[in-house]
Amino acid sequence: MFPIFVPFLKRGRAIVAACAGSIALSATADAQLNVARTPDASMDYALATTIMRYYESAILAYGAVIEMQPTNDEAYSNRCWLQAVVGRELERALVDCNQVLRLNPNNVQVFDHRGLTNLKLGRYAQSIADYDRLLSFRPKQASSLYGRGIAKRKSGDVRGGDADIAAAKDIEPTIAEVFAEYGVR
Repeated sequence: MFPIFVPFLKRGRAIVAACAGSIALSATADAQLNVARTPDASMDYALATTIMRYYESAILAYGAVIEMQPTNDEAYSNRCWLQAVVGRELERALVDCNQVLRLNPNNVQVFDHRGLTNLKLGRYAQSIADYDRLLSFRPKQASSLYGRGIAKRKSGDVRGGDADIAAAKDIEPTIAEVFAEYGVR
């Protein structure tokens, strides 16, 4: 990396960490333009646009990272999740999630992302299996409990679904609103 561009990256990362709204996008856009599309600058931009809920821009930015670093499991994982959140190219999202597991079998967070993707595809058994897998590592992850609860309810297990949803809400009281933003009710 060229030393002259390091301040742009540091500024973008600092602002992203502080979640400073549109200034974060501006700062990381500076890095994006001035670092001539390095993987770090593209990743910073992707993270900033994700934080600010500019999901379509973030999907494109993660794609740029993947072009430059085809072994970047974090970029594949985040793109998978974002595609599930916006509900587009869900089959491609599954391909991304599966690529994460090929690149880094220890990336268990991807099971949450793939669970959401399968949930949106109406593949409830696969969704439950993915959420079960993540919950075997992180039993108190609210998003996986809630997603599994929805999948269980949609597959006919109302009692089990309600129990998971209640457990998720105990951990994260706003989880239903978060999933509603994702188009999941």
